[in-house]
Amino acid sequence: DIKLHLKKMLFEQRNQDPLSTYAILTSLMNVLITLERSRTSVTYTDANTLRAERMRSYLETHYFKDITTKDLAALFEISVRYVNEIFKERFKMTPMQYLNNVRIERAKVLLRETDKDIVTICFEVGFENISTFYRAFKNVMGISPNKYRGMHPLS
Repeated sequence: DIKLHLKKMLFEQRNQDPLSTYAILTSLMNVLITLERSRTSVTYTDANTLRAERMRSYLETHYFKDITTKDLAALFEISVRYVNEIFKERFKMTPMQYLNNVRIERAKVLLRETDKDIVTICFEVGFENISTFYRAFKNVMGISPNKYRGMHPLS
């Protein structure tokens, strides 16, 4: 992500149209946000811990995308088996279980704090279809999204 923003900044610097200055500032802000999000106070003892933390960070910031373990393996240039192994060692669950939990947590916030319909929330948090969303939500929360929303009415 940082490389992409830096390339955009270089392009805008050469381009010099009336909006280039704003585009450069926007890209710079994106670089700073990305750096701040990736900053952690954890001391990494080995490469696997660092990889697992980077995967976790990636999942938390890209939860709305269609992500598979195979995608993570390609992104981090390791095997699918190794992705699951090092992530599970660090977080006691697979990356896809973690992603599912992140999506459910985001959905809970949207259910509590917005009046968006459940289908919209389903797709906004990255689920492919409503039945998968309902099943995942009920497995994690023990109740349906409708019941959850009913327990947390908007003020």
